[in-house]
Amino acid sequence: MNCVDHWTGCLLETIDQFGLFENSVVVFMSDHGAMLGEHEQFLKGPDKLRGQVTHIPLLIRAPGNQHAGKKVGGFVQIPDVMPTLLGLLALTPPSRVTGNNFWPLVTGMTSRIHDSVVQTYGWVGAVRN
Repeated sequence: MNCVDHWTGCLLETIDQFGLFENSVVVFMSDHGAMLGEHEQFLKGPDKLRGQVTHIPLLIRAPGNQHAGKKVGGFVQIPDVMPTLLGLLALTPPSRVTGNNFWPLVTGMTSRIHDSVVQTYGWVGAVRN
């Protein structure tokens, strides 16, 4: 077991111990994915703007477990996380927020919130659709 696994387990046990799961939103997210030997590469970099690196792991545990274990498709960007989490907490995002609430993707109310996404690393960028 590595350090991240250990402390993640401690956090989840504490939330459970205090009975907070039913009024808490728990989010695990990374800033980037990882090359795990694909294309004989293991590191991210500006010359490696690939799906493996730009596909960001995101796990959300919302009260009620209604959508537990559901894998959701569709394009989502980092700015969409804040309005989504605020929406789950019944809060309105500030007017300056540019992202979209993507929870309708989870509930099945829509199949997309973006037609494309912009991905960058350093001086390299891509538009994916």
